[in-house]
Amino acid sequence: MQKKTPIKPLTHLGDLPVQDFLRDYWQKKPLFIKNALANWQAPLDSNELAGLALEDSVESRLIIEQTCKNPLNSQWQLEHGPLPEERFATLPPSHFTLLIQALDQICPEAHDLLQQFKFLPHWRVDDIMASIAPIGGSVGPHFDYYDVFLLQGTGSRRWQIGQSCSEQSPLLTDCPLKILTEFDTQAQYLAQPGDLLYIPANIAHWGIGATDDCTTYSIGFRAPSYSDILLDLSQDIASELSADIRYRDPENLPANLGGEITQQVVEQIAERCRNYFTPARVGQWLGCHLTEEKRCSPDITTGEFNTDHLVMTANTRAAYTVNPDTPAPPNIGHHLHHHNAPPDSTTINQKPQATVFINGQSWQTSLTLACALCNYTAIEPQHYSADDRAVINQWIDHGYLNLP
Repeated sequence: MQKKTPIKPLTHLGDLPVQDFLRDYWQKKPLFIKNALANWQAPLDSNELAGLALEDSVESRLIIEQTCKNPLNSQWQLEHGPLPEERFATLPPSHFTLLIQALDQICPEAHDLLQQFKFLPHWRVDDIMASIAPIGGSVGPHFDYYDVFLLQGTGSRRWQIGQSCSEQSPLLTDCPLKILTEFDTQAQYLAQPGDLLYIPANIAHWGIGATDDCTTYSIGFRAPSYSDILLDLSQDIASELSADIRYRDPENLPANLGGEITQQVVEQIAERCRNYFTPARVGQWLGCHLTEEKRCSPDITTGEFNTDHLVMTANTRAAYTVNPDTPAPPNIGHHLHHHNAPPDSTTINQKPQATVFINGQSWQTSLTLACALCNYTAIEPQHYSADDRAVINQWIDHGYLNLP
């Protein structure tokens, strides 16, 4: 049997070069692209996707809209899966949506689709969520705090693009969803199979099923808030500080200051705190935090994932940072673009060159191994140093690599 060719990131979205998209649209403005992915077909139909909501290990949600004369005042009902099979017999004929998370960990074709969007930083990519809806099915007018690509799988969906939003934007009260109560339509599109809609963070959008077999695949991206970053990172740093490290008054403290907190004291404490937030410390936290698993991995698949090569498994998240003073290996560009090419001896350095983060844990490896892992290049242990081979064996033991 012929081995499967590794999936490479997209170079174009439709006729638009990816580099032009990144320059002109990414994080700037929405973009609708007809036939964005050449020859792509939805791997699952609406019935197959809906069946996944019955599974205990699959994260799913059912959203039902109770319509009224003003659609901005609809009432919304949210149910979390797994759903009992008999629930489907009681669903209304229209105006509901079923959402399936982490489809890329369940469906090999969805995993391949996710790899195509890794022309963006891999550690930013979150997962693929599938949406199944009949006519009128929707999750309501809303905005997200992250960028998202919306790829139409089957049927059609009518999209409205609205205003720029913020945490101050008014939302429907007493509602399990974050539904906007104001929507200023600025563009409308009818998405059909293969069409792609890109929505930047904080842009209002509203998609409504236009046919009874409407499925949409959402490729979302992680975007932690700086409030979360500061809170989590500061707690992480504080947890490692000894209780012996205490505040001390500045040298030559003047007498009779009374209740004054001097500027010297303020600057001393501010400088001390800044010294804890080093680039190395921030990089360590980012690697661990952004590769942490947000949900339990599904224990069901719709097909066989690629096991032709020793590569990262579908439920594994990885990223790396380059250690200081590490020169780029001579053939690093070659390996990034030729997935089946093993490293040669000139690319291997006994000294750890990279810190690799996998599912919140970290390892020291060569830069070549770090790139191979994160770019889904086939890993051939015999081409690596003894230290790298020891790390590879640990990854195999943890289940991070597919065994051919």
